[in-house]
Amino acid sequence: MAVINESKNEINALDFSSSGEAFATGGKDLSVRIYDTETNELSRQYDGLNSINNIIDDQGDCGHGKRIFALKYHPDADRIFFSGGWDNCIKIWDSRTSQGVQGTIAGPHICGSGLDVKDGKLLTASWVNKDALQIYDWSSQRLESTIPVETEEASGEFLYAAQFCDNDVIIAGGSGTNNVQAISRISGKVLGKIDMDGKPVQALDSTHGGRLIAVGGTSLKLGQLV
Repeated sequence: MAVINESKNEINALDFSSSGEAFATGGKDLSVRIYDTETNELSRQYDGLNSINNIIDDQGDCGHGKRIFALKYHPDADRIFFSGGWDNCIKIWDSRTSQGVQGTIAGPHICGSGLDVKDGKLLTASWVNKDALQIYDWSSQRLESTIPVETEEASGEFLYAAQFCDNDVIIAGGSGTNNVQAISRISGKVLGKIDMDGKPVQALDSTHGGRLIAVGGTSLKLGQLV
């Protein structure tokens, strides 16, 4: 077992590249770090914006300005990954470049693992009152659709996590829903729910194309969709 210390940082997000040759981290100090999996050595570090280096007028090609909460590698392009956090944007990265950031999608306010990528599309789950679940085309950086989320009007949507599944199904949940919903990307209909007894959904994952779902919050629940 190896232990890697990122001094004065709190790691909120990490992911392995599709090949498994590298992994990246992001968190409190705004920097994205890439490590070699075999040696555990730091291979690249992309610093974020702060009061010291925030001197660039166009911040679209710079790193994050606030805490990072989600990071996801492209499943087919080993050097491409995406990140999001409190600064209301998604950053598109290419680790082959010295600058790193290749594009910025403005809008998503990410406060958990609310980021996924599949077939050239980005799924974002924002901690906002409405229009929280959205799909972007990452190459054009354009919003393609907003997926409706069932919730009480007074509570709002406020999502922490979301994931693509098979058969054009998306799963999502947060503190507005207090459940995980399996939603058809085509019709917008809710196909099933896993209730968290009035408590927020803070993490989720699925396997078998979304047929088995694990949900974390104040408790851990497993649910199946047939």
